[in-house]
Amino acid sequence: MSCASCCFPCGCKLEDLGEACKLWKPCCEESQWSGAGWLAQGYVWNPYQPNDKFNGPMTWNDRANEYQMNELFYYFGRAAKTEAPAVRSGGAFRLVDAVVFALAVTAISFVAAAVQRRFGSAGVLLTAAVSGFADAHAVAGSVGALTAHSAVPVRDAGVAVLLALSTNAVTKVVLAATAGPGAYFRRVLGGQGAVLAATWAGWLLPGP
Repeated sequence: MSCASCCFPCGCKLEDLGEACKLWKPCCEESQWSGAGWLAQGYVWNPYQPNDKFNGPMTWNDRANEYQMNELFYYFGRAAKTEAPAVRSGGAFRLVDAVVFALAVTAISFVAAAVQRRFGSAGVLLTAAVSGFADAHAVAGSVGALTAHSAVPVRDAGVAVLLALSTNAVTKVVLAATAGPGAYFRRVLGGQGAVLAATWAGWLLPGP
């Protein structure tokens, strides 16, 4: 019998002691919520009654003839969810997604260039806003190409990208409202609203 498996002072094995004694039977043991804690306290009587009330080099109860609450701790929490959706294996690059994105950029660039020649920057802003409902990234690439060729002023290009982001956020919020629970919709709505507010504020604030 090793000392590690014995209980002092009886010398019996720990597993022979049985289940630990409980002051009361816990309720809701199957609940995902749980809480626990402890209270460490004590009182040391010192017949010498030192004037400084110091018992000597003790870890906790170093005060003489005084009640001491040395430690009070409690925690409350919920068990973490361990279920996770299956992870799809494969590389980060997908040919279908790349082709769809390239076709979207090409189509939006063609429409934006044609509208710009016909209606100027106002036509580009309208095209960006409408196309943003489907994809904001393609709009940004198309408007960037027009700006690089000086077909659209930089400020108008910035507004076009912001309009595309805004309409794309509307699409995300609508999809969240129709495809997910209320909590998910509120998170998406708050996140998209914060992103748009910060983006528009950064654009509208006067520069140095």
